[in-house]
Amino acid sequence: MNVLLFAPALLVLLVQSFGVLGSVPYLTICALWQILSCIPFLLANPIGYLVGSFNFGRKFFYIWTVNWKFLPEEVFLSTRLAVVLLVAHLVVLVLFAVKYWCKPTGGLLKTFSQLLILDNDWEQMSPHHILKTLLVGNFIGIVFCRSLHFQFYVWYYHSLPYLLFLCTDMPMALRFGLLLVIEIVWNIFPSAAIPSLVLQISHYVILGALWWYAELPPRRLRPGLQVHREEEKRRRMEKRIRCAERRERALQKAKQT
Repeated sequence: MNVLLFAPALLVLLVQSFGVLGSVPYLTICALWQILSCIPFLLANPIGYLVGSFNFGRKFFYIWTVNWKFLPEEVFLSTRLAVVLLVAHLVVLVLFAVKYWCKPTGGLLKTFSQLLILDNDWEQMSPHHILKTLLVGNFIGIVFCRSLHFQFYVWYYHSLPYLLFLCTDMPMALRFGLLLVIEIVWNIFPSAAIPSLVLQISHYVILGALWWYAELPPRRLRPGLQVHREEEKRRRMEKRIRCAERRERALQKAKQT
């Protein structure tokens, strides 16, 4: 299931790379694999498999939830909570797509108005942009997940250091503190109301930090950072010039001898 949490971010990346129509073959490959992998189940019990696979009204066991244990059980099982979480998930995904993900390609509307891209500027699709888009998209799904069980920690624990690294203006102590708190909460068994509340607050803090601090515009970068980058470029250029001059002198000496 957690692969589906990457789907919105992956769709944005595909459209940015190949356009709307150009993304269809790649989306077809994803769908084809899903169809092929479920053929044995469709042959055995097609109706039962389809109903069970797409049963969005199913109820989760309150005893196993880690992220919503601070809510009363009747609220946790209510359809209203599921709808609120789904709407919030979609809204936040669109907000991040508008502010961050589609910014390199001119915004959300311009990105999804391109039907086919034949000569992509691959500098816009840097490894950092791809990784950030996928991991942030997955984390948004975690924040608004209807229920997280203990084994679901593997869905995102490996991405937390990178996500917090993006929040350049967040104090380092707070970043390490959030990592430690989340790790502790996930190791408390059985889950209780207070650890569950602490986990959700930690998630919201990280999500807010990603919204406000991740990938700040150049005008809000720390002054010393831009100076350091320019100084590094200048030193590399001077080093290349010195190397070229040494090679030229060596060639002149060789000709003279």
